Amino acid sequence: MQHKHQCAWRLALPSAALMTLAAVSGWAQSSTPRPAQNPAPGAPALSVKPAAPSMPQVPPDKVVMKVGDKQITAGEFQAIIQTLPPQVQRAATIQGLKDVGDQYAKLVAIAEKAAADGVDQKPEVKVKLELQRMQLLAQGEYQKINEDIKITPDDINQYYKDHIKDFEQVEIRQVSVRKKAANAKPDAPGLPAADAKAKAEAIHAALASGQDAQKVHDQFKLDNVVFFDPNPRAVRHGQLAGAMDQAAWSLKDGEVSDIQDNPVNFYFLQVVKHDTPALADVSKEIEGKIKEQKSQAALDSVTSGAKIWLDPEYFTVNKPAAQNEGSNPAAPGAQAVPGPPPPPQPAQQSSTAKP
Repeated sequence: MQHKHQCAWRLALPSAALMTLAAVSGWAQSSTPRPAQNPAPGAPALSVKPAAPSMPQVPPDKVVMKVGDKQITAGEFQAIIQTLPPQVQRAATIQGLKDVGDQYAKLVAIAEKAAADGVDQKPEVKVKLELQRMQLLAQGEYQKINEDIKITPDDINQYYKDHIKDFEQVEIRQVSVRKKAANAKPDAPGLPAADAKAKAEAIHAALASGQDAQKVHDQFKLDNVVFFDPNPRAVRHGQLAGAMDQAAWSLKDGEVSDIQDNPVNFYFLQVVKHDTPALADVSKEIEGKIKEQKSQAALDSVTSGAKIWLDPEYFTVNKPAAQNEGSNPAAPGAQAVPGPPPPPQPAQQSSTAKP
């Protein structure tokens, strides 16, 4: 059935009516574009870049679609294509514009009928349309703000000097030995607490004596019990939990921390090297940080200059749940709004994480 491959672009269009079209037509069965045919043996593989689809060479003012009395020119349709995600544009490049044209024409037909029926005058629809309009305008303004921001090499260099400590990093190896719970099944992963501690102490002693990390890893390797990557990874201030973060920055190169114990495992770390990346290695990161700061400052300027007022009797803060007797009540005026989330943790397992 041809229509099973036709919905990728439709789900990408920023229109609530498009979801209606998918529901009415029942054609939204697959979001995967039709794959290209397999090339002949020895033929070079086809590489499709996420560029705009190739259009027939026609004047932009030529009418290429009619839906009732509404006419769409080639230029107008190409502008519509340009709003679609790159993967949908790639699909149109490979497959041609017939599927996209068919679906867009149906969308226009249903939208025109909705307007004729006065759907656009319903209060709930008018609210949604206005909200969508404001969202698109706000997105456009945010994009304009970012495009207007100019960051010079001097800006990057100065930021690096002012925040050099933020870029300090230490390369570490983390070791964790899993315990087996006392009531665990015989085939459950882990070692009895005494054996797990002895294993952790043996690895600790080997690394502390300066033995090659790869050889230590190979000697004590135990799947799903000993977690130890001999290849160090770099962390920055605050990216490790509690005592491990303090140890990482207080130990010298080559030293190992004390063995820590929690209900799940025994764990420790070894410091391999303290380092500060060169400016060239973090310039892109710094550029992103500066841009984020400047764009946020510009947005704050817009909102602060808008003279915003909220009726305090209407826009109230929900009171916290009843406190236990004897506990201190929340401070007057305290906001029930959660603070910002913590910074993302490294992708590798933390030394305190459950293995």
